[in-house]
Amino acid sequence: MNKEYTRKWFFKIAIFLVIGAIFYVLTPRSSPIFYWILVGSAVAWFIYEWNKNKKFDLMKAFALGIFLMLFDWFVETYGLFLGQWQTAHSLFSVGAAVPIEIMLICLIGGAAWAMHFPKKLSWQYVAGDTLIFAAFGTLGEYLMQLNGLMVYMNGWTSAHAFIGYAITWLLMSYAWYRILKK
Repeated sequence: MNKEYTRKWFFKIAIFLVIGAIFYVLTPRSSPIFYWILVGSAVAWFIYEWNKNKKFDLMKAFALGIFLMLFDWFVETYGLFLGQWQTAHSLFSVGAAVPIEIMLICLIGGAAWAMHFPKKLSWQYVAGDTLIFAAFGTLGEYLMQLNGLMVYMNGWTSAHAFIGYAITWLLMSYAWYRILKK
């Protein structure tokens, strides 16, 4: 097992556990503060990665963030259109479905993730990252549901969310290594 990969995985797991614990302690409040905790976490992670990678091409990092933000906007809008889920308590939504806070998380968090990826493609790393992101994304949605920020409808389940997050992360990894990093 590659030590760099293990360190990066434990780093993400620790961050996600801390955020999850904060959400859980504050449950149930139905408060938009949850969105802002996530935005603040994304900003903090971006600053951490930028301090470690001062020479990183920020245009490419933010290109990945824009990719994630637009992909998420499309998926969330399509899901609302199909009646699969709905979000609530945002400062405002872009279109009918997507909280502006989630768009900021995708943009800033996606840029931080670009700086966090290993320099060379490793499918072992991508597989581990995908499992971590899918698991904690699904857990995050569960906590959002407990807090009245999201509701699943018409048969959508956490299993669907897990698969959706996994596909998103595989596409994001592909976009980074095969398109943006060149």
